[in-house]
Amino acid sequence: MRSKVEAEVGASEAPPPGVDGRGSRNGLDAEAAAEATVDAAIRSKAQRLAARLQPPPAELTASVKQALIPVGMPGALEFIRTHPDIRLTLNMTEPKKGPGSSLYAVMPEVEGLLARYRIKVIQTVLYPIQIASAVPSYRLVPVKFPVEGRRWDNWSLSRKLLLEKAVETWLAMRSMDDGYGEGEPAEGAVFPEVEFPDWSAEEWLDRSLVKADLVLWDAAHPIIKAVLHIT
Repeated sequence: MRSKVEAEVGASEAPPPGVDGRGSRNGLDAEAAAEATVDAAIRSKAQRLAARLQPPPAELTASVKQALIPVGMPGALEFIRTHPDIRLTLNMTEPKKGPGSSLYAVMPEVEGLLARYRIKVIQTVLYPIQIASAVPSYRLVPVKFPVEGRRWDNWSLSRKLLLEKAVETWLAMRSMDDGYGEGEPAEGAVFPEVEFPDWSAEEWLDRSLVKADLVLWDAAHPIIKAVLHIT
């Protein structure tokens, strides 16, 4: 039987709470080791993923970053300049009217079908414009030409005249009661350098109508099926 003194000595030699006889703190070192293993695994996965990084696409680092060129009017508060030379003239139609409607280029193979259902095809000129923004931004603005023997309507004529004026000066196109009016910049307004990409007519068309599927190549186009209610 242990004496009282021996018991006290034994107690004094026992490890403090939370520490086992080998000096480990109740498995805390084991927990830390487990956490380190998890951290190492995460770092290993991140390193493996980082090894799969690729160089950025050429289009991302090019001076012109806009992959798709919209077709339509600029906003009323957007100031624009017009390309001095390029004018893209096509037969076009707007088969579905209303919000969200689009102009479609019409190929000869489809003109007969559209005429049969009285869907108008109008000669249209697309003007490339640059919109004033921190990053160069471009758009094709359509101008519908009058059918031979008819007069210009005010909307189309005012749009045409403002686009031609914008070759030389920054302006905004504001919708008025019967056509478009010119919005002049404020005094002291600063605009970016006029810089159009060196694209051919084919490249402008590819980046706009072709990429957006706005060409009626044949009667199988979804918009024709939707308008004519055919499957």
